[in-house]
Amino acid sequence: MASVASVSLEIASSFVGLAKSRSYPISSVKTTHFFSRNRQCFTGQNRKFLACTASDKSRILCSSKQLNRRFCSRLSAATSAAETDDSGVVTKIPPDNRIPATIITGFLGSGKTTLLNHILTAEHGKRIAVIENEFGEVDIDGSLVAAKAAGAEDIMMLNNGCLCCTVRGDLVRMISELVSKKKGKFDHIVIETTGLANPAPIIQTFYAEDQLFNDVKLDGVVTLVDAKHAGIHLDEVKAEGVVNEAIEQIAYADRIIVNKTDLVGEPAVVSLFERIRGINRMAQLKKTQYGQVDLDYVLGIGGFDLERIDSAVDVDHSKEAHDEHHDHHHDHTHDPGVSSVSIVCEGTLDLERANMWLGNLLLDRSEDIYRMKGLLSVDGMDERFVFQGVHDIFQGSPDRLWGADEARGSHGEDMMEEEDDYVEYVPVAKRRALEAQKIFQRRGASSAVDEEMEKQNLVEAKPSLLVKASQLKKDQPEITQTEQMILQEKEMIEHLSDKKTLMSVRELAKGITYTDPLPTGWKPPLPIRRMSNKACDAIRRQWHIIVDGDDVPPPIKNFKDMRFPQPILKSLKAKGIVQPTPIQVQGLPVILSGRDMIGIAFTGSGKTLVFVLPLVMIALQEEMMMPINPGEGPFGLVVCPSRELARQTFEVVELFLESLKEAGYPELRPLLCIGGIDMKLQLDIVKRGVHIVVATPGRLKDMLAKKKMNLNNCRYLTLDEADRLVDLGFEDDIREVFDHFKGQRQTLLFSATMPTKIQNFARSALVKPVTVNVGRAGAANLDVIQEVEYVKQEAKIVYLLECLQKTSPPVLVFCENKADVDDIHEYLLLKGVEAVAIHGGKDQEDREYAISSFKAGKKDVLVATDVASKGLDFPDIQHVINYDMPAEIENYVHRIGRTGRCGKTGIATTFINKNQSETTLLDLKHLLQEAKQRIPPVLAELDDPMEDAEAIANASGVKGCAYCGGLGHRIRDCPKLEHQKSQQIASSRRDYFGSGGYRGEM
Repeated sequence: MASVASVSLEIASSFVGLAKSRSYPISSVKTTHFFSRNRQCFTGQNRKFLACTASDKSRILCSSKQLNRRFCSRLSAATSAAETDDSGVVTKIPPDNRIPATIITGFLGSGKTTLLNHILTAEHGKRIAVIENEFGEVDIDGSLVAAKAAGAEDIMMLNNGCLCCTVRGDLVRMISELVSKKKGKFDHIVIETTGLANPAPIIQTFYAEDQLFNDVKLDGVVTLVDAKHAGIHLDEVKAEGVVNEAIEQIAYADRIIVNKTDLVGEPAVVSLFERIRGINRMAQLKKTQYGQVDLDYVLGIGGFDLERIDSAVDVDHSKEAHDEHHDHHHDHTHDPGVSSVSIVCEGTLDLERANMWLGNLLLDRSEDIYRMKGLLSVDGMDERFVFQGVHDIFQGSPDRLWGADEARGSHGEDMMEEEDDYVEYVPVAKRRALEAQKIFQRRGASSAVDEEMEKQNLVEAKPSLLVKASQLKKDQPEITQTEQMILQEKEMIEHLSDKKTLMSVRELAKGITYTDPLPTGWKPPLPIRRMSNKACDAIRRQWHIIVDGDDVPPPIKNFKDMRFPQPILKSLKAKGIVQPTPIQVQGLPVILSGRDMIGIAFTGSGKTLVFVLPLVMIALQEEMMMPINPGEGPFGLVVCPSRELARQTFEVVELFLESLKEAGYPELRPLLCIGGIDMKLQLDIVKRGVHIVVATPGRLKDMLAKKKMNLNNCRYLTLDEADRLVDLGFEDDIREVFDHFKGQRQTLLFSATMPTKIQNFARSALVKPVTVNVGRAGAANLDVIQEVEYVKQEAKIVYLLECLQKTSPPVLVFCENKADVDDIHEYLLLKGVEAVAIHGGKDQEDREYAISSFKAGKKDVLVATDVASKGLDFPDIQHVINYDMPAEIENYVHRIGRTGRCGKTGIATTFINKNQSETTLLDLKHLLQEAKQRIPPVLAELDDPMEDAEAIANASGVKGCAYCGGLGHRIRDCPKLEHQKSQQIASSRRDYFGSGGYRGEM
């Protein structure tokens, strides 16, 4: 028994002098805590825990004689009470009437508050006083602890510091106040530490402070371990001199609860148990879910009770095991890379917007966020909304009702009971300095002390992160609201452009980059090559052409000077195309020169010819140089977003290939690679050797994956309606197509609506690209008369018949969804109108019949979804009706672009009502203003936030929204961007504000 006493004395002595005590003021209460890892590179190695054996000596010795005397006096009873064979007398250890205290620790997000709620709400018959510690400036747990409503226990809060260091003095004061003023009103003290606390200095407090030692005994240390994230915390590399708190918390535990085992598999739990035992062999382990354990496992441990040690541990083994359990070295310094951020919002919050913001935060920074928790006042909800999260695991739910006298707002409330006689704890060093100042003042030598005090205050006045942030904001130069808006938009655009480069995996893996465009054998006539830059710019101004890029080829004003073969010129003339359009004047020379290009021009401006004619010339050149073998090809590839557009482009290609074949040129074989057609027919063409492929992403990806076709010889790629390909979700398919290219290719992108974000993204795949822009990207065709009418939802289908009489057929009617297309089609047929319908739900045969019969004039009305709005050419259409105003202004531009083509005038009628969002209507209003169209009163009366749009556009260089091209808003208010973020979050994670709550597992 004497050896047991000596072991306990040695253990207690080793706790002296392990940590310095500092005190920070308790700050005001805020809302939300985010503990995050600042990205810093540490060169120091990860500090590993080394268990001591029986031969190891204590690394820390106690020099306090008083502490030795205290322990010797308390333990003398044990040494003298040992049973001897001579006397036959048994003397029992005197009863220990001190109040037991249990320390609950565990890393951030391990479930300490959940366990505390379980303790406080369980029927165990104990009266418990709780001391809750927050690392940051905010008391959130005070609002989450369930027992607060019961009023049976005392809950005291310690904020703005960690128990093991900065607020240790406050811990001593609080326990002393509890014992002196409320002794007899509680049976047990539970101390919940912060997730960043090292237990050793807290344990030391119970033995180093005289008053605590006499009144309170340490019952045990309970550590919670997050089964899902434990490996991350244990393996984390810390800076030199910084301890890994997760390891220390396990090392000093008497009981270890492995929590959240439902989130990982059994093998992971077994592996974690083995790892924990490698750190602490003495502690008992238990696995659980939702922090629910038998309370006898947590309370009444007797971890530092001599009777327990004597009865449970062999005397000879006790010294070895207990030294190993509790003897470690502590140079305790908190990790400077971990910080706490608090947010306050007054009033109520929009839950949908909060969900969006939080979802984006977790999507971008979940790995860096250790822990978050908060209390929200939600608009339209009478309950307090509580949420908690660990990394990317998140739960939230309504809690109890707001109190009648409780001020609503998204803020926490300090639950600590403020007493009238509260005196703030003053550190010993500061008390000594104050006493010294009094002595020196009496001696007339206060100046030196003042200087010393000032130094001391500078050391102690460590500002919080909020103070630092406020100071940094003050130090920044003043900028106007417009300048701030432009900076925010640039950051958003850069973030949107921060995508994986549009290149093949092989090129990315090997770091292959191309610096020079592909050479071609084409050259313009000598007079054009000698044209001065001034003359070129004059032609571009005349044709309203804007170019961007290096060494842009000169514009050519006629097809003959572009050196096309005579059969092609005859085919163009036969189609009534005598003179090139503005996009053709500049675009054709750029592509024929081998340059990569982004082509932007309004609908119906002849963009298809710009990439089809050079494609035919490249295929012809390759065939004449070396005829193609069976199974080879293609040389050129065109990718379209819809089957109808692909077939239309294929027909244009076929037209020029037939004319070349009839004139005696070698036969060039095209392939239409789209879904809905038997793949065997397509494979027959591939087996013979194919020169040109026009495809949709799905079927093309399928044929390449099955190795039915390859792109080994392909050197020409066109993405028609490129922004639509990205928006419709084909981006990943396009990336897979890029993986099949074996070398450099000439890449072209075309669309009528090419927002800045698409242009920035596309440039990653292009080599020295040239951007050719005719008018503003996303502008409406000026040859279309736009009429906007307010029509109630229930009256639209009747008013449709009246609108059909504005012009002679054919007429195109657009709807937002397939059901409306079928309903209107059936209604028109019942009214005797010759109508056909097309949407994505119909099979290919019906779709082709609808398009062909409408183009041939056999049908008067085509009812369609946006599948017919992208690039389809209906030259004779005079009238387009938007039965539904599309949510995105880009779709509106494409829809009305089906009329007013090739210089003809058309009419576009659009129905609007209260179902449209204000942002969409503002975009429409600005589009009408730009095209100098009549603005209906319902749009003119809208409050316009873009009154200073011109100044912002001039300063930023971007007109309207850089994401969708709408003129009625900026990118920070873009509904399309918000919608796509919502879809991205929904597809990757569940609803963040779903079921659960603080009682669920965090």
